[in-house]
Amino acid sequence: MTLTPGNPVLSVHGLAIGFPGRNGFVPLVENICFTLAPGKILGIAGESGSGKTLTACAIAGLLPPPLTIGRGNLCFAGHPAFHPQTGSPAFTGERISCCCSRAPAAPWIRGYAQVSRSRTP
Repeated sequence: MTLTPGNPVLSVHGLAIGFPGRNGFVPLVENICFTLAPGKILGIAGESGSGKTLTACAIAGLLPPPLTIGRGNLCFAGHPAFHPQTGSPAFTGERISCCCSRAPAAPWIRGYAQVSRSRTP
């Protein structure tokens, strides 16, 4: 997969992250939108609990059950970031990843980091 000039590396539009509730989807974070151009860096800043880690983990396909992406479009290098039928990440490891500053506070992130390190040659 190669980037074509003028296309963003990452495009996120209308992202909502939450969990299934009795009456449908319960959003924790809603309406996240941004575009990341090739060669640029994006920093996500906000108060504690504002959804920074949830957003990064959702994009990387690392949300723990029962959390899920309820709405929105995510494209990586011009391609859907998730398989439409299964919802599983289309790109992992070498193509896209998540680096959280407080990984020890989230055991599910720490577990993923251990698996990732064990797979690195």
